[in-house]
Amino acid sequence: MKRLFFYLVVLLGFWSIAQNPSTLYQNWVDAQVNNTEPILPTFSYVGYHNGEVELPTSFSQQVYDVTDALYGAVANDGNSDKDAIMAAIAAAEANPNGGVVFFPPGRFVVNDASVDDPTQVIRVSKSNIVIKGSGSGSGGTELYQKDNTTHPDMATKDWLCPYLFLFWNGEDSANNYITDVIGNADRESFSVEVANASGISEGQWVELYIKDTSSALLTEELSPYTTADLYAPQNLKIVNDGVQVREVHKVVGKNGNVITFKEPIHRAIDATYNWKINNFKVLEEVGIQDLKYTGGFIWNHLHHQAPQELYSGEAKSGPHAYLSSSGWSGIMFNHVVNGWISNVEFSDMSQVAQFKFSAYCTALNNTYTGNPGHNFVTTNSATGCFIGKNVDHTSGVWHGCGVNALSIGNVLWRNEHPQNGNSGMEIHASQPRANLFDVCKGGFFFNQGGSTGALPNHLRHMVLWNFEGVSYQSSDVKSWRPNSETKYAKFLMPIISGLKGFAMSADVNQYQENESPGTHVDEESLYEAQLAYRFGELPSWLNEVLSTTNNDFEVKKTKVYPNPFSLEIRIDNLEGQFNKLLLFDIAGREILTQPLNGLSSIKMQPSCNAPGVYVLKLIGDNTIETYKLIKK
Repeated sequence: MKRLFFYLVVLLGFWSIAQNPSTLYQNWVDAQVNNTEPILPTFSYVGYHNGEVELPTSFSQQVYDVTDALYGAVANDGNSDKDAIMAAIAAAEANPNGGVVFFPPGRFVVNDASVDDPTQVIRVSKSNIVIKGSGSGSGGTELYQKDNTTHPDMATKDWLCPYLFLFWNGEDSANNYITDVIGNADRESFSVEVANASGISEGQWVELYIKDTSSALLTEELSPYTTADLYAPQNLKIVNDGVQVREVHKVVGKNGNVITFKEPIHRAIDATYNWKINNFKVLEEVGIQDLKYTGGFIWNHLHHQAPQELYSGEAKSGPHAYLSSSGWSGIMFNHVVNGWISNVEFSDMSQVAQFKFSAYCTALNNTYTGNPGHNFVTTNSATGCFIGKNVDHTSGVWHGCGVNALSIGNVLWRNEHPQNGNSGMEIHASQPRANLFDVCKGGFFFNQGGSTGALPNHLRHMVLWNFEGVSYQSSDVKSWRPNSETKYAKFLMPIISGLKGFAMSADVNQYQENESPGTHVDEESLYEAQLAYRFGELPSWLNEVLSTTNNDFEVKKTKVYPNPFSLEIRIDNLEGQFNKLLLFDIAGREILTQPLNGLSSIKMQPSCNAPGVYVLKLIGDNTIETYKLIKK
């Protein structure tokens, strides 16, 4: 009965919001038509190959099975397989075409301090290397990190234990300078004039970069606030180190000294400041998928504090806080483009995964189970990454999926976290800009992270779209909380649309826009709306993702396709659980009733001539499943 009520609410809710179009989205559409600067950033170029293709599911590279005698991993024997895994990776990297490092079913120990060096990471340093298991569920592959990694300074800097699996080409954060930027450019435009484009070629990855201590630029960046609105302004990194932006782009055109990027620029360029173009060396086509990753963080998580079950009474930031903060850190991508993490179940981790100095990567359809820890999936000074459909099934990871440092143009899409006050979306300060939290659930404006010296938590153009959840209180929520309330929590005028679950403060400068408070807007997902505008329709890979999950944290086995459809609709994997289907138009009028009588699949040509949105309802004895379909 509870499930029936849930799906009826979803269906009725869909009809009701169909009369609440977003003026912000219309402003964005008008800007595309009129070639003007929109209020909203353009987010439709994020993720693996800019959202143009699905994540890989089959591979042409040679397979390197870690259990092959050449490498020596043995599933389920309780012994460390770390050396065998590194040997298989080395063999794949020796192949000019790369390879698939494959794990058959079973448990593999990836770090055992009794025999392994806990400072040593498992590194992928070449492109076209994929780590692939045999599935994340029962009967699949499990990577078991028995013991934490270590760092020489972890007793005083508890965040430094390295991620065990590292995809990295060896490049540091100082990318090689090419030329200066000499022309201004608007936000969400694609071209920029440089002093000398001779060192730039089409297809090259570059970094649009600034680090400038100009007081005028700082004033512009913090407006309408000033450094006086922040705690201990003399210690602020944005003051002492300067305003910094790092945007990674692919060059697709060159005309004289004007270069054109494939993706939009998200920070307006004033060439009087110190803007540069740097080279950006990358790993490409690397990923990890189809497995379970289990850590060893099994204690009650206390933020930056040792597990009290082991070190009773140890103070915050004490010598064993690293166990909670970073000891069991899973996967890091560094200087990677077009990489992915998909279909991975994480459990008992300090930190799950991070895209650092990377761009246009995707983390899709991952889950967190077991004991909650410090961080879920995040970006760190990354551009255009897509973190979607990641679900926390625990009582709440402290920092939910989010962004850190100079992250710009990233999309957090349909991620779900508990709404119990334990978990807040990560927005960890150090100058992130123009990031989208799209149709996410969980907590916001608390547990966001960020030291006082790294504030604000987020600069301009953070977008909170159709978010549903909780905050530090239910009403009068401030995005920029005054120091009289807290020295933390400083978000610079977010753009908000369709916020449900708590109400923002009406105080001045708490948001740039706050559209439709308490009611979702029609454009359920801003990312989907912009992507459909870019392509003319949603790409098939995204429809596939949308059709395989629902809003109740459960995977739908039923497959409804194609979506959008022209004439015919096919429904597979019904498994005999439904008695009939109903099809409604957007006004709620029933236009088709079809008996199913225990069928496993069906195809039909409904008589819905008008293009638009339709709602399909599958009805069984104990369940109702609801699907939104688009008629072309």
